[in-house]
Amino acid sequence: MKNTFKLLSVGALAFVSLQGVAQDRESVLLGSSDTVRLVINAGSTSTATQSATSESFSESCVATPDGANDWCLSSEKAQRLNQLRSAVSNNGGGFEVVKLPSYGYSSARVAEILNQSGKFGLVEVDAVTRTRPGIVGYVSSSTATSQSVNDPAFSQYQLDYFQSADDSPSGSNILGFWDAIGMDAVTQVKNPVDLIVMDSSFVENSESPYTAGGRNFSTTALEKDGPAQERSDNFQPPAELDGMNCGSHGLEVSSIATALIDNGKNISGVTNNVNVHAIRTLTCGTGFLSDAADAMDWLTGKSFDNVTPYSGNVGVVNMSFAAQTMECPTFLQDAINRATEAGFTFVAAAGNESGNAVEHSPANCDNVISTGSLARDGEKADFTNSDESIDIMAQGKRIAVVCGDSEHACYGEGTSYSAPLVSSVLATVKQLTLADDELLKFALKTTARTDTLGPSCGDGSCGSGLMEALGVYTIAQQAQEGELNRIEHALAGKDECEQEWYMDHFGSEGRLCEMYKVTFMGGFHTEGVQYQLVSISKGSNWETATPSIEGQFDQPIVTLESIDAESFDYGMQTCEDGVCDEVRAMNIEKALPDTRPAVCAE
Repeated sequence: MKNTFKLLSVGALAFVSLQGVAQDRESVLLGSSDTVRLVINAGSTSTATQSATSESFSESCVATPDGANDWCLSSEKAQRLNQLRSAVSNNGGGFEVVKLPSYGYSSARVAEILNQSGKFGLVEVDAVTRTRPGIVGYVSSSTATSQSVNDPAFSQYQLDYFQSADDSPSGSNILGFWDAIGMDAVTQVKNPVDLIVMDSSFVENSESPYTAGGRNFSTTALEKDGPAQERSDNFQPPAELDGMNCGSHGLEVSSIATALIDNGKNISGVTNNVNVHAIRTLTCGTGFLSDAADAMDWLTGKSFDNVTPYSGNVGVVNMSFAAQTMECPTFLQDAINRATEAGFTFVAAAGNESGNAVEHSPANCDNVISTGSLARDGEKADFTNSDESIDIMAQGKRIAVVCGDSEHACYGEGTSYSAPLVSSVLATVKQLTLADDELLKFALKTTARTDTLGPSCGDGSCGSGLMEALGVYTIAQQAQEGELNRIEHALAGKDECEQEWYMDHFGSEGRLCEMYKVTFMGGFHTEGVQYQLVSISKGSNWETATPSIEGQFDQPIVTLESIDAESFDYGMQTCEDGVCDEVRAMNIEKALPDTRPAVCAE
């Protein structure tokens, strides 16, 4: 169709200029280099203080290396840190942000000096986090529709990543997922799960509503050297920044996940059956990791002045921003751990510097699903950060979004746009199966596809591979129903007519009545993994008995004859490089004699 890439050249130019705008606004919002912003951990200590963790914080000073000045902890900050430390047993810890004069030293150097002194506990840099302007063009006003939905942009701009990888190298099979669960499950709001979008610039647009409202946790100053913003229930872009061209990044990310489906307008999200919480942790695309960490603690019950407590349920958190750090800061990791233990699942964009994902937070933190970007041909996108720390990939080029207050869709690129594809699929699976964080991550990685990825992913830098939405749901559903690892009669699941046909054609040669179908991990194969079948005598305990090895297989579905479900219980292990993990019990209910197919009855 003509004009498919309408205004692309204009949009591309705008993209370049937006990068310049981002630098200009950052110099305004971050303020002077005369100060450094640091985080003091209440529950953690530096190497210098590890032997004195019980000491209280007190008002104290540390001299600069030249002896000309001092960095001092105020009595107010010391008191606050002591309060947080005393509450460690209740909430797992906490931290306090401090701003100190730089005296010509970098943030990292000041933190190093304070840690060496042993007076301030563990001090870390409060890293600057950013969103990248992602829009590169505008979607043409096509009236074409698809069999799935009637939203105008769907067929032209979304089908490649919504369909199966069998049809498109970067397809995550969201259409197959929809078919399996039925469209009502994604278009009708019923027992919705909570999707928390931590981001910037949540512009209002009726095509992608923030159904649960939102909060502001960003403390980024609104003018150079100005005061920090106060936390509040007002998540809208600050009025003071009107005209600064702050974009609509929060809206764009949210719309990928939850834009209204099948309403004849704009684009389609992955699901509408979620409570969308717009949590502003950045302002005009710039923020601090400590603000994101505070928002995480808010999810688990910590109170903040002027902020209404979180009243939702545990859900999925999308973080489409990144800060360049060599490792995940302790204060951020602690907050993620607390929220993960409470039941939340975290998905983060890997970043867009064409560098190492392991050097960017929050994607490099434990308990976070690090998401990189693919191009439409299955190759790594040229901008994506990547390395062996990546967990999953999804398309990140030419992704349709709801943009600004326009009724028209835009399209763009970035790992920011890959992450909400993953988080919205996980949120939907969680809503349908009640899968917890561990199961969601297991299902995501187990079912990821590598067969359509290009050579650029051959170095192990694309994680488990391309997300397969239907596979994630299938694994989670089977796991919840106890059907993930199972043994059943070879003819189980077939009606009597089919059974007779198989017996007539293959019965005598194949001994079908003595054969059993063994399914490991839902039938999804992970490259390099073998599946080991083990058994123990009926009534024995898996924790105390020594299992017998019945066989090891390269494929997740095998047919075996030597199965005795009356005398033995069966389990399985996944093995990689000769090392096998823990035993998982097999469901053998459909292998017992009383479930024997009718055609095999004596």
